[in-house]
Amino acid sequence: MGTESNQWTATPIIDFTNVEANGKSKSMPVFEFPKNYTKAPTLFPNNTSGDINCELCSKTIKISYYIQNDQKKWILSVGSECVTKFGDGLSGKDNVRQFKIDRAIMLDRDLISLKKLIFENSSRIESIGYGKKERKWNSSYANFGTDTASIDAIAKLKEDGKINLLFDTSKKGYNSRSRDYIYWRYVYGAIPIFDYDNYIKTSNSGSSYSKSKESIEKELLAWFTKNEQRGIDFINQFNLYQENSGNSKLELFKSEYLQNKSDFEG
Repeated sequence: MGTESNQWTATPIIDFTNVEANGKSKSMPVFEFPKNYTKAPTLFPNNTSGDINCELCSKTIKISYYIQNDQKKWILSVGSECVTKFGDGLSGKDNVRQFKIDRAIMLDRDLISLKKLIFENSSRIESIGYGKKERKWNSSYANFGTDTASIDAIAKLKEDGKINLLFDTSKKGYNSRSRDYIYWRYVYGAIPIFDYDNYIKTSNSGSSYSKSKESIEKELLAWFTKNEQRGIDFINQFNLYQENSGNSKLELFKSEYLQNKSDFEG
């Protein structure tokens, strides 16, 4: 192709999508292809049917990864091992793993920030006499707003199940009356976090309780697989409630994870 290897870099992974293959659903990476790039000339081009091959070495592959040449504005489909020759030297599988780790850390930090926002704005320290104090938590029935529009808006969202997670969480934590309330104490406690940064800090401290970075990342990925959608639902429903409740005390939560995902999808 008349190019040097250092002119090529791995095309970034930006998301995953499920595709049907042999009757089974399979998660496949989605790549951030640069605009106006064309397929690179190769001795081993892929055809539109049958098995796919690495366009660099001709080996049959199951998943295509991509490398790009920004000088020539070329894209080339390669296999998991050939992609290690470019960029950071990570294999296709390692690139996928690192992408998931980065996304998991981003969501974890978002959910920790959301919990902090709720804690700081929906709880307070009150004196209970004899020099003692305790933390009191707000419920949000009274915060639906006094205007009819706000009350109707929340009632409609609840009826449609669009903020059901907030009410269901409150109900499990309290009693049957909570179907009419959002108890922020229980919402706060139910938001799933991993606390990755704290784990890494403990690991770097050399504490006898610390875990290896590899072990922490493995647990982080398991947490992400289990809790990604639930975490997203908490963020979206919190903001949906705020937008319609007329409650000016809590601002909308700005999610870096969702903004990042939206930027790529847009």
